[in-house]
Amino acid sequence: MKKLSFTLIAIFILQSCSPFEDVTITRIKEGSFNACNEATIGELANNFFSNPKWEAIVATDGLSYVNLTGGMTFDNAPVDALVQFTAPIQDYADFEINAFELNEIPQNAFMITGLVNVMCEEGQ
Repeated sequence: MKKLSFTLIAIFILQSCSPFEDVTITRIKEGSFNACNEATIGELANNFFSNPKWEAIVATDGLSYVNLTGGMTFDNAPVDALVQFTAPIQDYADFEINAFELNEIPQNAFMITGLVNVMCEEGQ
C-alpha cells in the first residue's frame, strides 16, 4: 500500500511540475495560414518573433482568445507586437486573427495581411 501511495504522489507532483499548455494555444500553434499551409503558425512565430509568448485569455466580452506577443522589426525599428487569434471552440473549428498591435497601437486589416505574408515568406 505504501508503494502505491508513493507512486500516486510522485505522479501528481510530476504532473503539477510539467509545463501545461492550454489546448486552445496548441490548436493555434498547430494550425496554419491559408497563405502558407506547409508550416504551422507555431513554427512561423518561432522563426519571425523574438521571444514569442503565448497566452489564452477570456476577454471582457466573454469570448476566448489566444494572444501571441513578441518582438519584431517594423520600418527598421524594433517594436513589441501582439497578434490576437480567436480561439477555436473545437478541434476542427476555424480561427482568425482578431487583432494586431505594434507597440500597443492597433493595426488595420491591410497590416494583418502584410504580417501574414511576411511571416510566410520568412518561414519558407
